[in-house]
Amino acid sequence: MAINLPSFSQPGLECFNQLQQEAEFLVCLVRQLKDSQTRYAHSLESVEIMNRNRNGEFLVPLTSYMYVPGALNADHVLVNIGAGFHVEKSMEEAKAFLKRQIELVSKQVEKVESVVEEKCLIIKGGKASIPTTGAADHRS
Repeated sequence: MAINLPSFSQPGLECFNQLQQEAEFLVCLVRQLKDSQTRYAHSLESVEIMNRNRNGEFLVPLTSYMYVPGALNADHVLVNIGAGFHVEKSMEEAKAFLKRQIELVSKQVEKVESVVEEKCLIIKGGKASIPTTGAADHRS
């Protein structure tokens, strides 16, 4: 549906622009949340792999092209809990923490996506939600 911008009053245009900016901000927020969700999922996968190979051998990168054999003897891992803080946790505690974080971020994504959807419906609805000039209201 095309929106006839000249029919909007000045406050209507400001409202329309504000809704568009809010929608764009929220779309960026959803992207950031999904990136966080992906990072948590990768971290969980890494912890699970480390847990299966607790005393296994790995290739340790020295440079982007050179690796040396190394051994892992880890009962605990450092977990980033946010704001640059890391806490030592057992493998099981780390997995539980990461699963909770994935669930929390998933819920936040759902909430923000529903708000984005509402804002997009308002924007697409145009005249029904945004004040117009008096002359534009009489047109059909």
